[in-house]
Amino acid sequence: MRQYSGGMRRFVFIFTIGMSLYHLLYALDFFELFEIFLFGHHRGLSYAFILGLCFLLMPATKKAPRDRLPWYDALLFLVSLAPSLYFFYHYDRMILIYTMPGTIEVILGVILFGTSLEAARRTLGLPLVFIAIFFIFYTKYANYFPGIMFAAGSTWPRVVGQLAFAPEGIFGIVMELFATVIAIFIIFAQFVVNAGAGEFFLNLGFATMGRYRGGPAKAAVMASASYGTISGVAVANVATTGSFTIPLMKRTGYSSHFAGAVEAVSSTGGVLMPPVMGVIAFFMADLLQISYWSIVVAAFIPAALYYLAVFVQVDFEAAKMGLRGLPRSELPSFWATLRDGWQFFLPVATLVYLLAFQGYTPVRSGLAAMVVLVAVSFLRKRTRMNITRTLGALEGGALGIMKIGPAAGVVGIIMGSVAITALGVRLSGGLVEMAGGNKLVLLLLAAGAAFVLGTGLDLLTTYIVMAVMVAPALIAMDVPQLAAHLFMLYFAVVALITPPVCLSVYAASAIADSNVWRTGLQAVRLGIVAMIVPFIFVYNQALIMQGPALEIIFAVSTAVMGVVALAGALEGYFLLRTRLWERLALGGAGVLLLFPGWQTDISG
Repeated sequence: MRQYSGGMRRFVFIFTIGMSLYHLLYALDFFELFEIFLFGHHRGLSYAFILGLCFLLMPATKKAPRDRLPWYDALLFLVSLAPSLYFFYHYDRMILIYTMPGTIEVILGVILFGTSLEAARRTLGLPLVFIAIFFIFYTKYANYFPGIMFAAGSTWPRVVGQLAFAPEGIFGIVMELFATVIAIFIIFAQFVVNAGAGEFFLNLGFATMGRYRGGPAKAAVMASASYGTISGVAVANVATTGSFTIPLMKRTGYSSHFAGAVEAVSSTGGVLMPPVMGVIAFFMADLLQISYWSIVVAAFIPAALYYLAVFVQVDFEAAKMGLRGLPRSELPSFWATLRDGWQFFLPVATLVYLLAFQGYTPVRSGLAAMVVLVAVSFLRKRTRMNITRTLGALEGGALGIMKIGPAAGVVGIIMGSVAITALGVRLSGGLVEMAGGNKLVLLLLAAGAAFVLGTGLDLLTTYIVMAVMVAPALIAMDVPQLAAHLFMLYFAVVALITPPVCLSVYAASAIADSNVWRTGLQAVRLGIVAMIVPFIFVYNQALIMQGPALEIIFAVSTAVMGVVALAGALEGYFLLRTRLWERLALGGAGVLLLFPGWQTDISG
């Protein structure tokens, strides 16, 4: 991002602080105290902040200036505000005329398309832009497409009006979720970071595991899971915890590519780990119209198996190489760490309690957790959220919203197109027909689609697109809707750690100074459970806490044994170094134990 000085620096700082404060005040219903009701209008003002900040801070090219604002970005900054502010001001009118927009609305809609796509290119890359452009033209020319892609075409004014301003378009439900739930939790995560909770979780991991064999790697797994569930941004998680854990892993004897892979897989899995799941749980709850707690309960066992596999492989690798832990003198004291940072558990506990047991909305719960965090930060002088830290958290929150906010606009284009052309219904039927009624084939097709899409899009965008376009096909084949959506989420995660495009691995490799391909292949080994477990919980819902208690206990027990056996096969170590035939036997046993059914469990 650009780094300004002088008056421009002050202007951008005020802009970011104002952006975060506005989102917090809206969530607190502050404006309603003055009888200013912004529901619906809010989406326009939120998106104006996002686009405006993007053109202020994100350079157009690698060679663009980093210390000043070029004239073309100053122009884009001003132009990008117009459509969103127009929608903000004329919301009540826009929701009535979007199918028959006037000349002004069409012009503003075209500007909105252009600035949204350019902002997405700068923050998220070209693949998402190409996909959005395809759907814009598809909406117009759907009558020229063959097979299941065929639909009635449309006029350009209607395409612009519906994709830009309709309830299913850019300013639709996705923008509402981004501008409320996701915005609040991004700001909350920044308060967590600025209060020092990230450092606490890292120190707690080292205090707990640092002295054992492979201690730094085990600490990295624990710290990244703890921090990742709050932040939900895999690459940021790698950069935050990896800058400390990766050098320590290398120092204790792990290879650079193994150290990078451990951090990449651990950080990426944070979005699978309850209780927060990087806000995806809240998004999923809204899409499925079920409680947040239902998703947290269902997601816990698969996430635990994911981290168990990483943890056991780290341990086996250390044993195989004869690695030892760090000396006690170099490790923080467990009790001292806990004494200094126990208060950071309270905001998370508050969040879970309000969501799970009091039925509060995610926004209300997030705000309450934020208040508790600020309050408990004053228990220690070094963690107090003073003015400087608070402003830093607000600024960081605005930057975090800006980095993923353009995705909301582009996903709105895609969802609007799918709604107008009814593509989702036909695509689901087409996938079922392509699979020949075979559930396993359909699951493989869905996994492949999520993986391919995930190589070019961020995790949340991938999940949303797959949830809208592919999950209905799985549900049509009698896959429970929660299992179908978790399946999509897992394979969106897999794309982040699997070559050739694996953003988490790129970040970890840069810190570890390792070969990207070797690191990526090692990450695939460490994260193998993420590719197997989703198939299992589709066929056996016991792993997502569905079914009799005895069946759940039995399924979890055999799955744990299966994960350990599979880890031994992958690492070539199980109590001692294993021969080839022993690795094959362990691998076969692991797969059999993981898959449901008493026959496969006994065989395993």
